[in-house]
Amino acid sequence: MRQEGLTNNSVHVWLSGLDSKTTGHTVEKVGSSWEKHQFVFVTGQSNQRSEIWLNLGFAGQGSLWLDQVWFGSTQDEPDSLPLSLNEQLSEIKPEVLRLDFVPIGVPGMGDHSWLYPEGGGRRLSAFSASEAAGSETAPLSGAFTMSWQERELHNLGAALKISRQVNADPWLVVDAMVTDIEIFHLIEYIAGPPTSEYGKIRSAQGAVGRWSDQLDRIYLEIKDSDGVFSNDTSRMIFVNHVIETIQSTQNYPLLESKIVLIDGMDYDGQVLASNADYHAAILHGEDNIRNYGEMRSVLSDFLLTIPSRRVLGESNAPEIIKSFNWQSRVEPLRLADYAALVFGEAGNRVNLVLLDSKLDSETAKNIQSALCLAGREISNKWALAPAVEITMTEADTETVVTSDPAGETAGNEEEREELLIFSFTADDLKTVVLINLGDSNASLRLSGGTAIAAGEVYNFDTSAALLSRDEIKSSRHIYRVMPGGMAVLAEKPLSSD
Repeated sequence: MRQEGLTNNSVHVWLSGLDSKTTGHTVEKVGSSWEKHQFVFVTGQSNQRSEIWLNLGFAGQGSLWLDQVWFGSTQDEPDSLPLSLNEQLSEIKPEVLRLDFVPIGVPGMGDHSWLYPEGGGRRLSAFSASEAAGSETAPLSGAFTMSWQERELHNLGAALKISRQVNADPWLVVDAMVTDIEIFHLIEYIAGPPTSEYGKIRSAQGAVGRWSDQLDRIYLEIKDSDGVFSNDTSRMIFVNHVIETIQSTQNYPLLESKIVLIDGMDYDGQVLASNADYHAAILHGEDNIRNYGEMRSVLSDFLLTIPSRRVLGESNAPEIIKSFNWQSRVEPLRLADYAALVFGEAGNRVNLVLLDSKLDSETAKNIQSALCLAGREISNKWALAPAVEITMTEADTETVVTSDPAGETAGNEEEREELLIFSFTADDLKTVVLINLGDSNASLRLSGGTAIAAGEVYNFDTSAALLSRDEIKSSRHIYRVMPGGMAVLAEKPLSSD
């Protein structure tokens, strides 16, 4: 803070918008050279949704200069995201964090906005109304006010820091107004030496060494949030240009084995021609999923809307779901509804699913945690064909059920199937996910190649509360899945003794 020509050389700083009495501090004898000031405000209890405003003012005439203003809880650090967010993410343990609140090339924002100091809070950005509520960024964005969108924007260094702290791979989003020089500076900030211009900025913002040395994988998506490009050809050309620019940077060799380039464009046609590693789309919808047929219908409709690209063997390249948001207007959604859609194409047409997180209830946190636990267990595993044979158990009776190993529907009876079984394997170890879409308890024993002789089973109820975590000691283990619930079976190596 510094001043020029203030009448009494004093500045008053206060909070407003609180239910309690206004509180503030007065700084006497503010100088004409830069001085750092720090204030602690003691507030009473207030509604968590109420706004709190930081105000600065002075009497008379003159000029007051401010720089690097930070306002937050005393438990938070000025160069970090809130500790409460860190704690929530640490409970969920996600493998990937999509950081689209870091503004890189966002229309209406200035160049290098991702370097703004952390703690600035919400800023208004001149977006058009094309990204309305319900779009892919809705859970991370504020509501619309006329043609202005309020978004919570954060510093890139702070976002990468929290990704590293919760052991998640960061997913950066590069928008349509990014310039070549900004891309060069972005890569230098992530992977450049400490002596480079943006390496020095990185260090000044609290990083220790290159981010490329601290992160195992970095996803980078190229998208057009505001409809800047009017046709598929211009979208594809822009994606390829950004990729070529990234690959031409001096520090790209340090990222080459770690970076995953994502085409996040919404194409009108069905053929993907960009040079990205993957395409990513959104899957949003509503209502409960009651059986196998309804799950297949939703996923089939989704796959028909995305551009396809042939790879070796004439098969379609796998897709990424960059935003999964499912709701219900009538009945509360169950864990099984989410799990059926998240894992229905896992390891086949879909390689990664990013869940929109709205952690406003214990159930929401539990569902996120349960899905992430299952996701970690199947990570880097191949999808297997459905179990050829399972044994349904009830009281003292057992019924052997044979399923199609190719996974094709066998008519109306299979369409109505309420118990879903997804199996995955790597290094001779399997993970099996059991999902009960029905209204009754399901008890079963797995047979053949799907059976697990040793391992653990996590059993969740319809609200994703962890009911039990039991040891699997025999391939004849009987598994029970609650209505609307899920069980995750993780195979462990057999002990030598």
